[in-house]
Amino acid sequence: VDVKPGREQDFIDLTVKTALTSIPEVTCHRFDVLQSVDDSTKFLIQQVWRDPSDLAFYKATDNYLRWDGAVANMQAKSRVVKKWVNHFPTVAVGWTTPDGTQ
Repeated sequence: VDVKPGREQDFIDLTVKTALTSIPEVTCHRFDVLQSVDDSTKFLIQQVWRDPSDLAFYKATDNYLRWDGAVANMQAKSRVVKKWVNHFPTVAVGWTTPDGTQ
């Protein structure tokens, strides 16, 4: 995600809040929010879902739709989505949020 300069912290705050409230609601094993060391306006949101249909369900939730609408004006350009298949680790052991949710 390319964020407009000066909006980085707003994007971080909103995205982390959304991640923390999304994980307990759906079968998301990971919701990582990463910021580039070389360019602070570039972010990677990495999510690991139990099943591909869970992502489709999540994108229809009020939580996601609020986030999507709120970050639209923070973005410098449209988001790029890439889908991957996880091969290791194969289970969510050790993947927990700060509140202990796994």
